Amino acid sequence: MTSFHKSYVGLCPTCGKHCYLTKQDAKAIRRRMPHDEHLSVYRCGQYWHLGNLPKPVISGRIDRSKILPPRRRTR
Repeated sequence: MTSFHKSYVGLCPTCGKHCYLTKQDAKAIRRRMPHDEHLSVYRCGQYWHLGNLPKPVISGRIDRSKILPPRRRTR
């Protein structure tokens, strides 16, 4: 997808993913993507991201609350 939503901020300074200003904006982007992506909306610092759910969460073997926060990127 090449067009960005009006609330797209750029890359997150914490993890390097695309970030959005509000949870609602991130959900709007998720709705425009293919349904087989299993994308989850989550907060990282002051922004919101989309991320893939791990297979154990999708299959119901572990709870979403057991997922660790994303690691900081090192460059």
